[in-house]
Amino acid sequence: MDAFIIRSTDSTSASEKPKKKIKLNIRRRYHEDYLNVGFSRSGNVDDPRPWRLVCGDKLSNESTVPKTRQSEKMTKIVTIFDKTQEASYLVAELVAKQMKPHTIAEKLISPACREIVKVLFSEEAVFQNRRIEHMSEDIEEQVLQQSRGSPLFALQLDESTDISGQAQLLVFIRIVSNEDIVENFLCCKTLPETTKGEDIFEIVDHYLKFANFPWDKCIRLCTDGAPAMTGSVKGFISFAKKKK
Repeated sequence: MDAFIIRSTDSTSASEKPKKKIKLNIRRRYHEDYLNVGFSRSGNVDDPRPWRLVCGDKLSNESTVPKTRQSEKMTKIVTIFDKTQEASYLVAELVAKQMKPHTIAEKLISPACREIVKVLFSEEAVFQNRRIEHMSEDIEEQVLQQSRGSPLFALQLDESTDISGQAQLLVFIRIVSNEDIVENFLCCKTLPETTKGEDIFEIVDHYLKFANFPWDKCIRLCTDGAPAMTGSVKGFISFAKKKK
């Protein structure tokens, strides 16, 4: 019978499972060549963040990794930086051809360009921004009015990090409306430098006071199980229990 059995030549046991690859937290260093593409350094030396010289935005350290979406966005900013530099050279050439002092670009051309852009685009841009703000305020007020009519409510929280490395706190609320359970997006708040349970609680507590939601009506809290949320001493839930 043994002649018909194909035995494995692998020395490893069948019960052994392949080890999972451990993802290393790699921090990329800043290099002076980044200035050639319009980026400088922001933050400490151990965790540098790219800083766009054109618009002043700060990206996360992971955005310097090549062949990623972040690097594609960096490429777009680099293109804008190159066009801006090219435009400045063309203006300098026109000033030189007219045999005028170079200070005329700073005293006349630059203010003139700002006024032209202000007249052509500023009013429309301001109107659109105000319209978006008014729509946002109206939607928020509708959600708050509907939530205030509920005898009880529950909160669901999640913390995430955007492309710039800034921590954002998302809060959802679940209420009872017309004998139905309704879930709405409540707010999105930017967290400070640290994302401790106390920081999260202060932001949520401040917003609930603004919305006139007493903690006594909160019957459930749902989180992702992170230590900052569920810590028994300094977690968000422990601070919330002290309020109830």
